[in-house]
Amino acid sequence: MNRDLTYNEWIKYIHDYKLNNMKKLNAQELLEYLIELSLENDLSNIQVNYRYSDDSDVYEVSMVEEDLFDDITNNKLESIILKIK
Repeated sequence: MNRDLTYNEWIKYIHDYKLNNMKKLNAQELLEYLIELSLENDLSNIQVNYRYSDDSDVYEVSMVEEDLFDDITNNKLESIILKIK
């Protein structure tokens, strides 16, 4: 590892490292998180937002819908999408 990186280069390195080590969120994990939140919160009062990183602009999520289905039968849902305003 290069110790001569500038501060900004280190920040970018750390950010990129975190992104590369993040796993994909699946619908079950999202549901479990929302259930956990609902134990102490009224979910109808919690807004859903999207941002690329901690420092990026916030986009309001306006809807969720089915996205892709399997290639063979086109019956098995494989992904959902969150749409932003």
